[in-house]
Amino acid sequence: MLLILLALLLALVLSLGVYLHIDKIKSNRIATLILAKIPGGPGALDIVRQPLVTSPLSFYQDPYATSSDPRKRAYVTILYNEAYIPGALLLGYSLRKHGMLDPSMAQNMVLLYLHERLSKKAVALLKESGWDTRAVDHIPHPPGRPPFGRFMDAYTKLRMFELEEFEQVFYMDADTLVLRPFPEIWLYPVPLAACRDVRKVQGWLKNINGGILLLKPNRRLMQHMLEIAPVYEYNEMTAEQGLLDAYWAQVVTILPYTYNGQLGIRRMFPEVWEVLSKHVKIIHYTSIKPWEWHAPSSTLMERKLWWDMWMEMEVDRRRQGLKSLGDLGKATRLGLERHSSDA
Repeated sequence: MLLILLALLLALVLSLGVYLHIDKIKSNRIATLILAKIPGGPGALDIVRQPLVTSPLSFYQDPYATSSDPRKRAYVTILYNEAYIPGALLLGYSLRKHGMLDPSMAQNMVLLYLHERLSKKAVALLKESGWDTRAVDHIPHPPGRPPFGRFMDAYTKLRMFELEEFEQVFYMDADTLVLRPFPEIWLYPVPLAACRDVRKVQGWLKNINGGILLLKPNRRLMQHMLEIAPVYEYNEMTAEQGLLDAYWAQVVTILPYTYNGQLGIRRMFPEVWEVLSKHVKIIHYTSIKPWEWHAPSSTLMERKLWWDMWMEMEVDRRRQGLKSLGDLGKATRLGLERHSSDA
């Protein structure tokens, strides 16, 4: 009799439907969180898949170890075309001025660029500025997941994880400029560190800004990010920044804005920028670039910083017996003169 009652109870449960929750994660693979419903009794599982990943830390033997050898540290930037060459040239100069004085700081400057996107003349100028130039292959966006147009080449930035001859890399977008030394950055014993993003209208964000990154190269980790990107949930419109933000969400170390003084802060929160600007070590010319003459007059002071250092770089080039850069910085100078006369 008891067995009959149990059988009837089981049949009743099945007739109402059974929800199965499975969250077993298989190491180093995309796992699935499965919610399966069996309508009206036993039948085919209706599976909804959402990708999960193994922690990025699993790709490192010791993710929180630091290197005491400055030869194993590098500053890295990337160019997808020649539009940012003025920025890369001055970034290189500012690194040699402020980023390599202390013997504990990195003594390497690596510039990645896409094959056939830069002329021989451009590459020669970059080498004169101290960059170790390295041509790399393009990394396309995941199939069916195009980002905003200006980020179409940005997944190529992930090539920085391939630089395994270095134990630590400090990545900087070519529209950044070093204003003060920052030797303490190399003491952060972390696999990835970044500042949070700031955007027009949205203001302060929880997402990271990919313009400044402290990281430990790891080729296998990079390959894994690209393997899961077609199905991984992240903000695909911001390309590699969105992927990095989602992939590293649980373990990223957040840096203070002194290492990524985004001009978005200047535009959105001028009272904050007034205090922050006195301590910013790296300024990030987000949105309009300082070498573009039509930049808004509200950023006049920050563009003057850029132009003053450009002129300083020209003096240094003459001292080395190098040719003047000519009109490369002309747009910035014209913009400054235009806005100064308007005032």
